[in-house]
Amino acid sequence: SFGYESSVMLDNNININDSQDTNSNKKPLFFLSVLISLPFLLLFAWQGTILSSNYQFTSKRTKNGTAADEQVNATISSRAIKELQIKRYISGDALLLNIHITHHAGTTFCGKIGNLGPRPKFACMGGDNWPQNVSNERSWSNEETATMVQQIRPYFHMVSWEYQKCGNLHDTNWEYENLVSVIVMRHPLDRLQSRNTCDNTFNKADPDNITAGVWWNYASSKCADNYALKVLSKRKTNCCQGANTSVAILNDAKDLIRRFTFVIDMACMDESLIELARVLNLPLPELKYHKKQLKKHAANTFTARERIGNDTLYEYLMSRFRRDIELYEWSRPISLVDCSHLNFNNNTVDERAKICFGGSC
Repeated sequence: SFGYESSVMLDNNININDSQDTNSNKKPLFFLSVLISLPFLLLFAWQGTILSSNYQFTSKRTKNGTAADEQVNATISSRAIKELQIKRYISGDALLLNIHITHHAGTTFCGKIGNLGPRPKFACMGGDNWPQNVSNERSWSNEETATMVQQIRPYFHMVSWEYQKCGNLHDTNWEYENLVSVIVMRHPLDRLQSRNTCDNTFNKADPDNITAGVWWNYASSKCADNYALKVLSKRKTNCCQGANTSVAILNDAKDLIRRFTFVIDMACMDESLIELARVLNLPLPELKYHKKQLKKHAANTFTARERIGNDTLYEYLMSRFRRDIELYEWSRPISLVDCSHLNFNNNTVDERAKICFGGSC
C-alpha cells in the first residue's frame, strides 16, 4: 500500500530446495529489489503520517506540501480528538484535569465542577482520600499519561494541578482519549492584584492603602514577571525577561494551550462553568458564590489603571507583562465562552448563560 508496485518479480519457477548455486543467484535479485525499493520507502516515510495516542496526525509535509494544508489538517485532527475526549468523559472513562495557575479560579473550579462527582478532598489535588497505591506526581510524561489516568479515574472524576512557576507541561500526552483538560485564563493585571500572591511584602500590605513603593517592588519582582507564561513555558528557568521576553516563549505557550480540551476565560467564569457542565453532561453547578462576586464586581467599575492609581506604574506593567497580556488576549476567542459576546450590564448570570446553550458561545 505504498502507492507503487515493485518492479522486481521473482521467478515463480525457483525451487527453495535448489542447489547452492541457485540460492546464490537469488541474492543479486534480492539486493536489486532492496535498492529499487529504498527511495520509495524513504519517500513514504517523509510524506507519511505519525501515529500518536491512537490518533492520526499529518506530518509536516502534506500532500500538496503547503502550510495551509498542514494547518487545516491539524485543526481537523485536534477537533476530532477533543470530541472523542468529551465522549469518553461522558461515558465515564475519561478523567477531567484542571491546569490551575495560581489565582486563576482553581478553588472555584474545584468547588463547582469538582463537587459534581468524586474528587480529592484538598482543592481537588490531594488529601486523605487520595488512594495510597496511586502516585500523586504531577506533570506526567507522554508515556506515563495513560497509566496515571487509568489508575486515578476509578477514584475521581476530576483532579487539579496547581502551578506558580514552570509547569513542565509540554511532555504530557494531552491528546490521550481518556483525558479531558481545562485551563482557566485571566488578565495578568487582574491576577496581579489578587491577594496571597507570591510576594510577601504585597501580601502583608493594607489592601486599601498599598504604597507606590510596595507596588513598584512587586511589579519588578521575578515572581510576578509574566506569571502565566512562565507556567506554560517549555523552559524550566529564565524563560521570561520582562518586556524583552522572546516571542518564541509566547508561541510555545500558545502551542500548549491549543492541545487542551477546553480554555475558559475567567472574565465570564459563571457562564463558562454552566457551558462546561452542559457539554460534559453534568448537572448545572450552583453559582451563588460567583453571583455575589459579580454583584461586587459590578459595583466596582474601576479599571485596572484606576485601581493601580499610577499611570507610570500602569504603563510599566503593560510593557513588562506584554507577552503575558498577549497570551491572554489571544486565548479569549478560542475559549469555551467568548466573553466579549456577553452583556454584563443588562443581563443576570442566568440570562447571560442562556446565550451559551446550543454552542452559540
